[in-house]
Amino acid sequence: MKIDNVEDILPIVMPALIASIFTFVPIENFLSAYLVPPSFAWYVPWRGVVVSLILWLISGAIYTEKYYWLKMFFLGSAISFTVFHYWHLFILSHYLSVRLYPLVYFTGASPPIVDLGQVVMILTLFSFKGEISTLGRKIT
Repeated sequence: MKIDNVEDILPIVMPALIASIFTFVPIENFLSAYLVPPSFAWYVPWRGVVVSLILWLISGAIYTEKYYWLKMFFLGSAISFTVFHYWHLFILSHYLSVRLYPLVYFTGASPPIVDLGQVVMILTLFSFKGEISTLGRKIT
């Protein structure tokens, strides 16, 4: 993977830009049967989480090595999802205790919740195993 110009960086940055724009759109009111009060501060990053996850799922389902820019979009959406996910948990930690463990987290007295931030990054890194092994051979 060699990044020479803006066209190489754009697919990585684009998912974060799209998700950031959607943080201003109250999508929770479209997904819920009831109007959600705007006082919930954690809805802002939650919107980014939802949009980034949708972008990650779609790009992951359709990317191929032939269209490497789509694989980079997949990587960018995983990074965007992870950032929004942990921002969401950070804001939530102001109201409840949030405890992170490998592959799960707990909020308050909740049962273990699968930590999709970790799962998404692991699955994304798995899709880049060829690039990672090439990089590992170049380093050693």
